[in-house]
Amino acid sequence: MNLNVCILGGRLCADPELKLHGETHWTVLRLAVNTKLGKDKEETLFLDCSVWGKQAESCCQYLKKGREVIIEGRLRERKWQDKD
Repeated sequence: MNLNVCILGGRLCADPELKLHGETHWTVLRLAVNTKLGKDKEETLFLDCSVWGKQAESCCQYLKKGREVIIEGRLRERKWQDKD
């Protein structure tokens, strides 16, 4: 069975900006997700979530920095290499 479903809830770290790839609109939602690790300890994970098409247009129209959102999608890892 192949299953790749992810649901995240957090706050937007920046206003989404509409971009164009070919003829398709897209944006990145920069999300801060907080997790409580105990009574007084918390961990924050910062994630970039890509949104395409009409959903990207709607996100740019209605969402702003600081807004709480819930995102459902799939995970995809990108690896970056630093070259000296």
